[in-house]
Amino acid sequence: MSNIHNDKILILDFGSQYTQLIARRIREIGVYCELLPYDVSPHFIENFKPNGIILSGGPDTVNQSDSARAPEIVFELGVPVLGICYGMQTMAVQLGGDARSAHDKAEFGFAQIRARGHSSLLSEISDEINAEGHGLLDVWMSHGVEVTKLPPEFKLIASTDNCAIAGFANADKHYYGLQFHPEVTHTKQGLHILERFVTGICYCEKNWTTDSIIQDLIAS
Repeated sequence: MSNIHNDKILILDFGSQYTQLIARRIREIGVYCELLPYDVSPHFIENFKPNGIILSGGPDTVNQSDSARAPEIVFELGVPVLGICYGMQTMAVQLGGDARSAHDKAEFGFAQIRARGHSSLLSEISDEINAEGHGLLDVWMSHGVEVTKLPPEFKLIASTDNCAIAGFANADKHYYGLQFHPEVTHTKQGLHILERFVTGICYCEKNWTTDSIIQDLIAS
């Protein structure tokens, strides 16, 4: 029997009310994951040997000097990284981009994004196709800050009429950021997007199932 803990995702929690849902979705997909505070020790992260890392949303304002940051080792391990909402914003700031207050463009609720650039994360995932042939996704937004400048070597992968940079990617490093929340049911294709990241980009096998957990416990 294969080791059900071999393929795993590490979720770093920046304090979002939705963070536990990220872990639930990853486990529903069939992949082992652990959820830990964003300031867990770099030594732990390195020894955990994740196939990929997810940075959750959070209540901080990213352009304040005392706001939370991802440990630098996250970007030194060479594994895929997905930043969600605040996670995307701190990725942008830490990797050479910028994020600022959205002022009167803050969003809390339903939005429709247009996928751009045929990224590995969003390619061929859509809720509808508009008249110009662009894929559209129904998503849930919750942010008062937005990314205003892409980090070097990143490209735009999603936007809304209200949020110019709703998603970005560095395809070479497998770094992705989403301003919306794929973990909530209001984002209709959210589970599909997370599965694409976990299995298609991080190459995790779906070993975390009820049967395999039972067999692992019996063997132990």
